[in-house]
Amino acid sequence: TSWQELVDDAVSKGARVLVGGKRNAAFPKGNFYEPTVLVDVTNDMRIAQEEVFGASHTQPLPHLPGGSGSVSLL
Repeated sequence: TSWQELVDDAVSKGARVLVGGKRNAAFPKGNFYEPTVLVDVTNDMRIAQEEVFGASHTQPLPHLPGGSGSVSLL
C-alpha cells in the first residue's frame, strides 16, 4: 500500500486535501511524499485503518468548523 493509494481512497470517500496529497516533484527519483493534511477523514477510510511505513498521525477532531471527522497528517 502506498501513501497515494490511501489518500486517493480517502478523497474518493469524502475526505479533503488541505495541503500536499502527492509526491514531491522536486525529488522525482525518490519516495518523498509531500507533508499532507486531510480533513473529514472517517473510520471507514483505509488511511484510518492501515499502517504504512513512514511518519503519519490521525487525530480525531469532532468539533471541526463546518463538519466533523478526523484530520490526518502524513
